[in-house]
Amino acid sequence: MTSTIVLGSGVNRGLGKGLVELYLAKPNHSVIAANRDPESASSKALAKLPTGSDSRLIVIKTDASVETDALEAVKTLSSHGIDHIDIVMPTLESLTPGLKNQPPIPNAAYGTSKAAVHWLTKRINAEEKLTAFVISPGWCKTELGNAGARHFGMAEAIVEPADSCRGMVELIDVATKESHGGKLWDVQDGLLVW
Repeated sequence: MTSTIVLGSGVNRGLGKGLVELYLAKPNHSVIAANRDPESASSKALAKLPTGSDSRLIVIKTDASVETDALEAVKTLSSHGIDHIDIVMPTLESLTPGLKNQPPIPNAAYGTSKAAVHWLTKRINAEEKLTAFVISPGWCKTELGNAGARHFGMAEAIVEPADSCRGMVELIDVATKESHGGKLWDVQDGLLVW
């Protein structure tokens, strides 16, 4: 049986690490953890995560500011027998809640950037032979999410990272181009119309 190949970027902490943990624990998965410093303690700690039957972890260096990193990453993956990727998880943790729960504060740049991401994803889904959709993980109790909460006078964010990660994996596992493609999904509220 061919393994499911999952690529995650920035996955050595927070929600990304939670997603790596869930996919790595599944049987027959190759999980690629791409980050800027594979030698960091947080990157090395990924090797200690539980691994499902016939699953494996591959940690690669990818730093967008280093011109040669992408080519080196492809060579490294090729040496591990990786010739395609089934699931790409570009994790971006947000400082504020999902679109429906935006606080009444000045955040025009934040909202504009999210609208651009949603529009781009909708176009990618329509124009490419892949399933592309956006998942809002919720306002998670990560280092970044809690920093945002403190900025707004709260002790911490709202959503447990493990709950968010489980919700994201559940969405990804059932997604098809027709059912999920080009749409915005929230791990707690389901389909968000925008």
